Amino acid sequence: APQSLVDGGRDDDDDADDDADDTSALRRRRPGPTPGVSSANRKALFQHGGLLSQVRLVMISRMAKPEEVLVVEDENGEIVRELTKDTEAIAQYKTMRETLVYLTHLNYDDTESIMLDKLALQVDGTEWSWSNLNTLCWAIGSSSRGMSEDREKRFL
Repeated sequence: APQSLVDGGRDDDDDADDDADDTSALRRRRPGPTPGVSSANRKALFQHGGLLSQVRLVMISRMAKPEEVLVVEDENGEIVRELTKDTEAIAQYKTMRETLVYLTHLNYDDTESIMLDKLALQVDGTEWSWSNLNTLCWAIGSSSRGMSEDREKRFL
């Protein structure tokens, strides 16, 4: 079954721990300056920067699984790509990906900082699980569309 944006496809038992981790991380998060934004929009970003940072954290923490591509051999012995057909899950992923790209455009540094913090928590074992690692990888891959090639190379 596809993940919902609310529960992220995790069991209810895991939600209490995830919410506590997300809340503590939200308190630490401070949005940084956004280059290339007009002064009129800068005021709005300043007023809503904390909220947008929280949205980034939730989107990164709950990123939906992308469309799977399987490489298989067909009946003629040729190697072909086979796509999964779960259209609801694919639609959810595409919506989350586009949202994360827009959020990355608004403040790349904050998006990068959140991802690096989440990666550090994976490495030190605080949030280690295959599910969390996959979710983080899907978010990193999705947000790369919101970065310049130089920033993407530096981040990876």
